[in-house]
Amino acid sequence: MNGSEDFERVEPLPQWQAERLATLIDALGGISLGARERASLTWLAGFELATVENVAEVMRRARAWSSASSATRATSAFAREADRYRHQLIDLCRCEGIDPGEDPHATLRAHLLARGPASGEAAISVQVDAEKGGAR
Repeated sequence: MNGSEDFERVEPLPQWQAERLATLIDALGGISLGARERASLTWLAGFELATVENVAEVMRRARAWSSASSATRATSAFAREADRYRHQLIDLCRCEGIDPGEDPHATLRAHLLARGPASGEAAISVQVDAEKGGAR
């Protein structure tokens, strides 16, 4: 015997244990379970109600923390990328010898539009859409 037989055997649970198992599974919020994981939760559901409720609460908190942590990581990554872009724009403004001001993107864009195409390059037609303020 290697112990796997215990995980394959299905026996009806007493009502009280089935309810505690449901509490634990609900706390996981839809995470799929393998046979061994379900067997472990079934074993845990055999403990007294207060223990099962405490474990379920820890599971809920861990899920909430993980979700919040993921959102924070995504926001931080976006903020780092935006900061890196802003610094690149400031560097470009300095290379052109202009003050980046509060909005280095708008400052650099206005400078480049006013300057026109560089000499020796093919002229590029830029039409500014007055309503959108963008280039076409």
